[in-house]
Amino acid sequence: MTIHLGAVRGGTPYVSAESAPVPDVRGETVATISVLNAGLVRRDVGRADAAFRALRALSTEDRCERVARAGASFLRDDLPMGEGGVQGWSDWVRATSRSTGLPEAMVVRGGERVGAAMGSAAETLRGLSRGVAPSVLDAGRGEVNGVDVGFVQVVRSLGAVLPSNAPAVHGLWAVAPVFGLPLFVRPGSGDPYTPLRVIAALQSAGLPAAGLSYLPGGHDVGDALVEAAERTMVFGGAAVARRYAEHRRVEVHGPGLSKVVIGPDVALDDALLDMLVTSVAYNGGRSCINASTVAVCGDPRPIARALADRLGALRLTSLDDPDAALAAFSDPATAVAIDAQIEAALAGAVDETAAFGPRVIHHDGMTGLRATVVRCGLDHPLARTELPFPFVAVCPADAGDVIDALGPTLALTIVTEDARLVRAARDARNVQRLHEGLRPTCQLRWDQPHEGNLFEATWARRAVG
Repeated sequence: MTIHLGAVRGGTPYVSAESAPVPDVRGETVATISVLNAGLVRRDVGRADAAFRALRALSTEDRCERVARAGASFLRDDLPMGEGGVQGWSDWVRATSRSTGLPEAMVVRGGERVGAAMGSAAETLRGLSRGVAPSVLDAGRGEVNGVDVGFVQVVRSLGAVLPSNAPAVHGLWAVAPVFGLPLFVRPGSGDPYTPLRVIAALQSAGLPAAGLSYLPGGHDVGDALVEAAERTMVFGGAAVARRYAEHRRVEVHGPGLSKVVIGPDVALDDALLDMLVTSVAYNGGRSCINASTVAVCGDPRPIARALADRLGALRLTSLDDPDAALAAFSDPATAVAIDAQIEAALAGAVDETAAFGPRVIHHDGMTGLRATVVRCGLDHPLARTELPFPFVAVCPADAGDVIDALGPTLALTIVTEDARLVRAARDARNVQRLHEGLRPTCQLRWDQPHEGNLFEATWARRAVG
């Protein structure tokens, strides 16, 4: 018997008349989920003021403590899931693995990141606010670095249109109650379990129920959230990023096009290769902070071949394999389409992993993609492509202009002792996160923004007298 995942409207369970199947990676229906309509969602978000007041009735420090407790609960407790049911940690791991195609070990790591993000809520607030004391936010005025400053919360509801690729990204919105923001989240079709578990953990930790809503539905529900919420996080591909690029109230989490630059003074060794493999393949290559391009200020061929030897040998294995390195696709047609996209763009590039066999691979009724390393110029289309599996373009580059040539870059790792190249990276306006040395692009710190700054989007300074 399959479970039904109902909505949560202001902390109250709700089962809609319409539902949709939740399939696993083998096409078997493992659950059903309520499907809400846009009008109902707009009405719920329109009641956010009451939820905002309930959140602000708690001190900021209290909210930090409750979100941290919720993080611990997310990692260990049996939490409500489905009509009258509960779900433990191991049950959540298995369910999320089956719906997303991520191996269980990767789901565990992603879930641990979500729990760590929630557990580090106070640290995140301190970092994003640049050290503003919680008591100053509560009072609306106080001393910051010896100056009398006023603060006002200008955003009072947060919508989130969520992805299906991996659970770790949910740590970005799970801390929203710390900032005084009621939450209205629309789960991705491939990962309905993680956001529902986060909402349940926040409610179990004593956050006001009115500020916690889980609103499954189609694209119309996502559009309704963008329309009604005062701030919305939207996750998606390049088309989503283009659609909302100029929307002032939307924080877009699209392709990261993260990259690594290797300076002319750097020789290939095991430590460098390990960092590159992690940057490309961590989390099955599904994150926006996975490296999709490696720019080499020198001969790229040794690095491309060494990477191909390590990545091309990775296999699609069982979801419960603790050493699994590749993920399956919940829809096999997606893997076939990505393979065709790469093949159509290969002219002018060399597929260094071609000798390992076909890119589309199968195991135990699942379909995945073999890791792919191509060698091409920085101006080649494949050097500007991010795909949801371990895919990387290794490109020759000129140290004099490589940083500008990278284009928009979420996370950049630069490995060099060349002072001019380091200076260029630090001055770059096209780079959001900068790692210097052998630090993988996927390395994160909770006290620094990933994409956007939730504090700066929510609070404004104002003059006081």
